[in-house]
Amino acid sequence: MLAFLILLNSLMVLDIAWKSEVLILDLAYQTNKTLPMKVFTSKLLAELEEHLNEINLHKEDTIQSAEDAINVTIIILEKLKTFSISHTFENKGDEINFFKIIKPQFVSRLIYYNEIHNIESNKEHIICQPIL
Repeated sequence: MLAFLILLNSLMVLDIAWKSEVLILDLAYQTNKTLPMKVFTSKLLAELEEHLNEINLHKEDTIQSAEDAINVTIIILEKLKTFSISHTFENKGDEINFFKIIKPQFVSRLIYYNEIHNIESNKEHIICQPIL
């Protein structure tokens, strides 16, 4: 019961920190819509890494950890999508760089944690099956 309360408390703290960072980032985006793509994406990637590290530190259940990481990554990808839609690329090279170099850095995390979730989910299913 104590472990559950500690976990619940850490999740609430993480949720509050997450919401405050989202508000700060949203305010920064609203006040400076001409924020350069490299600056925005590097801050967004650092934010994603920070949240993923927090999730990995505070979770012992791998499946739940992977689910939380997937949810956080999807939220960050939505922010990236919103910014990229409103951002006008200076030239074709910048646009190619975004889709070839920058965006895969975010999507790779989603693929990774999705695979972790699939592997761990199937592992529990296989372990529970009786050997014939």
